Amino acid sequence: MGQTYWKDFKHKVDRGREGLNHWIPFPFDRFSKHVGITKRMYHLIGGDPGTGKSAFTHLCYITQPYNWWKNRKDETDMKLRIILRSMERSKEYTIAKWVCWRIYFKYGVLLDVNDILSYGDSRLGDEEYEMVCETRDYFEQMQEHVEIIDGLDNPTGIWKHLRGWAHQNGDTFRLKDGSQPQKYIERDGGEWINIRSLPPDVEIDNRFERIYVPDDEDLLTIFIIDHIGKVRRERGYTKKENLDKMSEYIAVARDRFGFIPVVVSQFNRSLSDSTRRSRLSVAPEKQDFKGTGNTYEDCDVAMGLFNPHEYQMEEFPDHNGLPSYAIQNFVNQDGFNRFRSLHVLKNTYGIDNFDIGLNFIGEIGHFRELPRPENMTRELYQHYTNVG
Repeated sequence: MGQTYWKDFKHKVDRGREGLNHWIPFPFDRFSKHVGITKRMYHLIGGDPGTGKSAFTHLCYITQPYNWWKNRKDETDMKLRIILRSMERSKEYTIAKWVCWRIYFKYGVLLDVNDILSYGDSRLGDEEYEMVCETRDYFEQMQEHVEIIDGLDNPTGIWKHLRGWAHQNGDTFRLKDGSQPQKYIERDGGEWINIRSLPPDVEIDNRFERIYVPDDEDLLTIFIIDHIGKVRRERGYTKKENLDKMSEYIAVARDRFGFIPVVVSQFNRSLSDSTRRSRLSVAPEKQDFKGTGNTYEDCDVAMGLFNPHEYQMEEFPDHNGLPSYAIQNFVNQDGFNRFRSLHVLKNTYGIDNFDIGLNFIGEIGHFRELPRPENMTRELYQHYTNVG
């Protein structure tokens, strides 16, 4: 191990001893012991259609981290920036969902997007309208830290956006002997060049190497693609080649810039497959990411959401006689199913192959951790099912 490697490693260790290796926990106690949000970690979120992948991602990587940071910003040096590339949902629909979420936890009133936008014959009442308006300050403050970019783009377009943001917020030169990084170099003829004045790909004096150092080591940048299957094709690529190129760019953004990439992916699987059915293996597996490029191989953390009610399962998980959740008890009188399970399939730096039960409130896109199945009572099933 060279001197420069050791120096960089020890710097990381020393920052940790000072409490400066920032870590944002997930809103699930059993889960957050093993997985969290920190620099240079690529997260992959998968699931079947309708499992709540986007809702889970927005909660765990946008609203929850923002609230966690907001409540501690006077006690920490950490800064937060979240960039959402929303491939399917417009800004207005995204914010409408977040407004429903905010109203529920501020006023205890359960509204959905249709209520907020007065779709159909119903019209938003005066009292609910006031609630909507009173969320303005919260979301205008949030907008200073959260950027939403809607619409489709190709891998190169997304990469240019990532690279552009990074080079606005960091960059440096250093001599190839590993000397102290610097932002200016003297080129032939005595001309001093500021690295910010050069395009990211331009060649420089061969005495120097261009490395990336952020202007602020305390800035956490979460970059979300929702979802990767909607990324436009380019250069005549096949779908898999296109996804591979996108994942390659994402991994570079993680490794070079220290970003926290979060990718939402729809499972590519057939649960009707007889072999899989014979193994009773309908819960998420790593093979479900096949056909979605190299995302599973490239990521550091892979998680899958699952809705057992969709497959007429009466209990989950099937532990051969051990306590399980009674899935039908999570279906309310209107037929809404309030149960999902979350499966950690890959966790490069920690424990994997475990799952937890979650209460899903689809109207507001919210998830709550459930007690263990052996601790569920009739009253708790009712509590988590009748949330309106």
